[in-house]
Amino acid sequence: MDQSDKTFTIRLKGESYKLALENGLVYTLHHPIKKPGAYQLRAAVRDDGAEVVGAASQFIEVPDVSKGRLAMSGVFVKSPVAQGAPDDPKANPAMRIFTQGQQMIYAFQIINAHPDDEKKPQLETQVRVFHDGKPVFEGKPLPFVPDPNADPANMLAGGQLRLSKVLPPGEYVLQVEVTDKLAKPKQNTASQWVDFELTAPPPAAPPQ
Repeated sequence: MDQSDKTFTIRLKGESYKLALENGLVYTLHHPIKKPGAYQLRAAVRDDGAEVVGAASQFIEVPDVSKGRLAMSGVFVKSPVAQGAPDDPKANPAMRIFTQGQQMIYAFQIINAHPDDEKKPQLETQVRVFHDGKPVFEGKPLPFVPDPNADPANMLAGGQLRLSKVLPPGEYVLQVEVTDKLAKPKQNTASQWVDFELTAPPPAAPPQ
């Protein structure tokens, strides 16, 4: 359907070089999507020095926002950053690898919410987590309280979720659903999902 490419050079040394070898690099590329619909996004990277190629693909859905129906963006997940601590190199939006017991931040956009007479939306959000196609967590529907100056046509939303220590390592799916109480019954819900991996925490270092 479409493509874009970019060539760039990375120069690292010392600790930065070591961390890049251990955890890789996160790179962001903006690519406009011209029409709504379901797509498979495929990315390939070529290392000129080593003459090797790596590739990955991801299913994405671009909602049709032109008709005024409730819609959502994709879901963004990452770990929270403790004050003075570096970002988790694996619990980021690109890799999405979390450890048991870790906190997860999720964020998304709500598009085309219907305002009431006071120009305020009436929305609920609900979070579910699935493992091997089976639900392992279902949060309660919670009212969404937007910023007082937020535009109902495009609002940021999100929350935090602690990943239980009793959940087994493996592949998981986080689903977020939004319900608009002011929309028509067949047009009042929107949902999106994102996959992530859960791993066991590293073994504790032996006492010195």
